[in-house]
Amino acid sequence: AQLSHLCFGYEVDRYVAANSAEDGASLLDFLSDAVDYARLHRPRADIAVGVAVTLAALADAKGAQRWLLGDEAIAVYDPLNDAGELKSTASGAEEVGTALDTLVGGARLLALWEVGYPSAAGSSEKAQREYYTAMLGLLGERRERLSFVSFFALGDRAASDCDAEALLFGDDAAEAAL
Repeated sequence: AQLSHLCFGYEVDRYVAANSAEDGASLLDFLSDAVDYARLHRPRADIAVGVAVTLAALADAKGAQRWLLGDEAIAVYDPLNDAGELKSTASGAEEVGTALDTLVGGARLLALWEVGYPSAAGSSEKAQREYYTAMLGLLGERRERLSFVSFFALGDRAASDCDAEALLFGDDAAEAAL
């Protein structure tokens, strides 16, 4: 196996939105410098360097350019909306399609991380199948625009693991429930 991507940050748009404008601007300046340095010093020219944001950040035509600091757009798909509710089974394919349409003008490829949809916690195996059918259909149609796709949690994790992750990421409702 060879290194194909070098990524700085993870869902950086969420961090920027949750902090002061000054802290967000400082982080973006730091990431821009880090990406520039990595591009100059990468061991091979074919290693893509970028910053990971949520797919929703790239699907926003007005704001997407803000997050394109490297060679490729790198996005993480979250099947939950901002209110913590499960999105529709079609949402992943729709968001990827919108992000790819937004990125066409910049001629950038998209690397997708953690593409997934639960079969429990308010969902079902049928809904999960619908999600993957839609997503894999889109990925097949638009594969020339995708450099990398990883799937996450094809089997649901234990409820205790999900609760611990919710606490880690600051889910107040999860904390109150425990």
